[in-house]
Amino acid sequence: MTAERLALPFPPLDRDPRATLVEGPANAAARAAFAHWRDWLGGALAFVGPAGVGKSHLAAVWAADVGAVWLDADLAGAPTSGPVVLDRADEVEDARALFSFVEGVRTGALGPVLMTARSRPGLWRADLPDLRSRLRAIAAVEVDRPGEEESRRILQKLFGDRGIEASDGLLEYLVRRIERTPAAAAAAVERLDAEALRRGRSVNRALAQDTFGVDG
Repeated sequence: MTAERLALPFPPLDRDPRATLVEGPANAAARAAFAHWRDWLGGALAFVGPAGVGKSHLAAVWAADVGAVWLDADLAGAPTSGPVVLDRADEVEDARALFSFVEGVRTGALGPVLMTARSRPGLWRADLPDLRSRLRAIAAVEVDRPGEEESRRILQKLFGDRGIEASDGLLEYLVRRIERTPAAAAAAVERLDAEALRRGRSVNRALAQDTFGVDG
């Protein structure tokens, strides 16, 4: 028997995504788009940017606000009315299903729809000419990599959520050492917390240097 893929009302996150979002310049444009979702051109918008910058997290915030159905790179079981989040939309393999989905948004039968992808819709692989034209019409908002101060605040919040008071020295070390994305920050905090438990040590800069290496 084939397992049925279910459309979820929101992604399977451990906590309310609105409580864990760190606001800053990198996601300011995306957050501003939330306030005007009823005015999205053609009823659709795409959050685009490199892997790990928090596009899915931002989409989850919108989904929680409006009660959107969540689809993850798969249109099997897609609803016939919105609102909908199509996460990793550029990875959908069924071009005909994607065309039907986008056409439903264009005609107003479905929507509003928020998509996430690594590049603008007009650059996605689309074997169908009509699909290419539909994708080019979808507006996109860039989600950037956070800057140094924003990365520090992300790390501080992630540590705080685990009950860990991170020193300035630890935060400075990690901001210099890891990739500046929310995903990399979350992975680093989780790894340090696990290492501290395994070794029976405190989470501090010395542990981070033992774990990730000493600069210079």
